[in-house]
Amino acid sequence: MLSDLLVSLRSLRRARLVLVAVVGSLGLAIGANTVVLSLIYAQVFRPFPYDDANELIFLSHGVREFSGPTYNLGLRLMAPANFADLREATADYLTVAGLKYQRLTVGGAGDAREVFAPALSRDFFRTLGLHPFHG
Repeated sequence: MLSDLLVSLRSLRRARLVLVAVVGSLGLAIGANTVVLSLIYAQVFRPFPYDDANELIFLSHGVREFSGPTYNLGLRLMAPANFADLREATADYLTVAGLKYQRLTVGGAGDAREVFAPALSRDFFRTLGLHPFHG
């Protein structure tokens, strides 16, 4: 097997163009593999950047679904009264926070535009262990 490797290296030394093609192909393949695996790690395996992220729980309730212009979150929204009841009834959780996307119309000097913006409950940032920049 070692002799086969030596023969391969000698033949590649004689054919410089083939050597450049082989090394270039290997470099591109290794680079592409590194990029793909880095993206997979960043999106799938890296933990959330929150304190105690493994202790976060997502709850949903209701029958409405939010659907944006280019994406569908598929979340079942909880009514505000049910959220208030849940907050008062849960003594086992440190904090309970809510998030709801709403449609807003933003206008200025030009035409008005419809945007989707989150409405957060008062404990949202505290639940994630974050501090708002302002407010």
